[in-house]
Amino acid sequence: MHRAVLTLASVLGLGGCQPALPARAPGPPSACDAPQTEEPQPELSLPRDPEWGTRVTAVELHGLERVPEPLVRGALGTRPGDALSETRIAGDLMALLALEVFSHAAAETAPTPAGARLRYVVRERPRVARVEWRGPDRPPVGRWVPLAAGELYDPVRVRRAALGLEDHLTESGYLDAHVEVRQRARDDGVDLCWAVERGQRWLVSQIAPQGNARVAANEIKALIDDHHGRANRPGAPFRADLFEVDRLRIAALYYDRGFLDVRVGAPRLDRSTRRLLIPIHEGEPYRVASVTFSGKLRVPEATYRELFGVAPDQLFSRSAVLSGLERIAARHRALGRSGRGTPETTLDPTTHRVSLRILIEEDAP
Repeated sequence: MHRAVLTLASVLGLGGCQPALPARAPGPPSACDAPQTEEPQPELSLPRDPEWGTRVTAVELHGLERVPEPLVRGALGTRPGDALSETRIAGDLMALLALEVFSHAAAETAPTPAGARLRYVVRERPRVARVEWRGPDRPPVGRWVPLAAGELYDPVRVRRAALGLEDHLTESGYLDAHVEVRQRARDDGVDLCWAVERGQRWLVSQIAPQGNARVAANEIKALIDDHHGRANRPGAPFRADLFEVDRLRIAALYYDRGFLDVRVGAPRLDRSTRRLLIPIHEGEPYRVASVTFSGKLRVPEATYRELFGVAPDQLFSRSAVLSGLERIAARHRALGRSGRGTPETTLDPTTHRVSLRILIEEDAP
């Protein structure tokens, strides 16, 4: 029994000397090590010195392998019986390249007893043979959709996917992320390599307005949208592209306090402290110098002043002006009119005074 077990182990290669396996043939070189080259642009070529205006006797297609012929013919505008037109043939070639399945399209003509035979010669784009990844763990597919083996190689789509992936990494806090797609041509297609350098992840440690002497930092920070905790808050990535509306809200807060010269600068992340810095130039607050009314006045000017509610020497307030304009519009609606007030402001930066002229307008009945 012991001998039988040993014999069986020998047969199965579980003990003793095992037979040598045949050497595996080396695979093709990796596209990750290919030199970066400029992607050739699609080419088109018109026929040389044809007899323009002669009758087209036939329209032929050459070079199709995998692309269905009905799809290609549907893109062509030239038909047998048409006059040979340089403009129309150029449009056909552009339409062929617009299908995004050809890397080359050319038109040739040959004379026939009844006119000219038109031939379109195309070169199909290669297929993706192999896809490699070099870098950190591949992130989930979102706005970026990589090409897979077997798909038609589309350099425009490759660039679009690379930019989408780079944006995804940047928005996740990898501010120095770089994505490069290298390719290596082979007989059966094109190998692609996604080379990703993610770099360090930068997360906000603190939101720090700079230059806000007249408005509390907490009031400013309360106006910043953190997009459900995903960005622009402590512990989350910095997203400059999401900050434009926040800047408008901060400026509106200052306008309500009379700071008409306020400037809210572009935020930036201080990498030494990871603080999100928001530069603010406040300027000086403005007071109202005068208020006048013109245009389609339907009630005495004293009534407009009472409705408007903003008087000289008051601190200018954007929200107070808007509320006054709404009261004026409501009074016009009560009179059966569609009146509205449009404010015109004149600033005096020396005295920090603002003159208001309210133009009352009505829509045509």
